[in-house]
Amino acid sequence: MRAQLEHLAAMAELPNITVQVLPFSRGAHSGMFGPYLVLSFPQVTSLDLVLTETPTGNIWMEREPEVAYYRALFDDARTDALPPTESLRLIRRIAKEYRS
Repeated sequence: MRAQLEHLAAMAELPNITVQVLPFSRGAHSGMFGPYLVLSFPQVTSLDLVLTETPTGNIWMEREPEVAYYRALFDDARTDALPPTESLRLIRRIAKEYRS
């Protein structure tokens, strides 16, 4: 676990990666229903997509209202999460608690 947390901390220092921790102490949040990915593409003609995982399989969504809903969920989760600097401090503190 320590090595994983240290790797996550190292990746969080890269300029193109943002890591935010949403601690249990924040209570219920918009991401609790399950994992999902919002895929955006740089081409203007490309549709954004959402992939969500369910107990019975994966679901792809491409209708704009559905994609917008998942974008809003993601924005809510980011707002509820610790800021990146605090998240990095927390990750490093927890990593120190694990022995190599």
